[in-house]
Amino acid sequence: MRFLVFLLLCSNLFSIVDKGKFGTQDLSFQKESREEELTEGDYEKAGDTYSYAYLLIFLREEKNEELRKEIIERIKRNLKIEEKEPEDYAEIAEVYAEAGIELEKAEEMALKSVRKRPDFYSHYVLARVYLEEGKLKDAEEFFKKSLAQNPSHPWTYFYLGEVYERMGKIEKAKKIWKKGLKYNPKHWLMNLKIKENR
Repeated sequence: MRFLVFLLLCSNLFSIVDKGKFGTQDLSFQKESREEELTEGDYEKAGDTYSYAYLLIFLREEKNEELRKEIIERIKRNLKIEEKEPEDYAEIAEVYAEAGIELEKAEEMALKSVRKRPDFYSHYVLARVYLEEGKLKDAEEFFKKSLAQNPSHPWTYFYLGEVYERMGKIEKAKKIWKKGLKYNPKHWLMNLKIKENR
């Protein structure tokens, strides 16, 4: 049932998005990728919750506050259940960061994850939280730590570039995004950022 609700939300979302801005092919690819992750069952605890959070990236770009609020409420309801016995603090913290909510709690969970398992993902999630909190220097530090452990993760390059963009270092940001595109040439947000900052 929850999967059907998710598909309905996807349908509503993609009927709203300005296809001329993002490109129909890229949007279809993102939608199919997210649906595949749900059906594969890789996320036993935060599966559809993370998928809802991921969709907020589109809504943030489109400034669709009505649908954004609806999805955030679904995320909050799901997390009340998932936080009771969190198997992975980083996974839940990333959901909070994607949604842009409960950032103090997200930081606490991400720090616990770093202490428990200081791998590239834990560092990436902590950096994501710091970015959402506006702690740009801290975000830069931990994105770099994440890349040192996994230099082929495209989203790390995207968000590190966003750190530099917010710092006003546009040329440095573009350099990072271009480097990230070597690992995923079709990454829709890095391509969009480079296009916007020509």
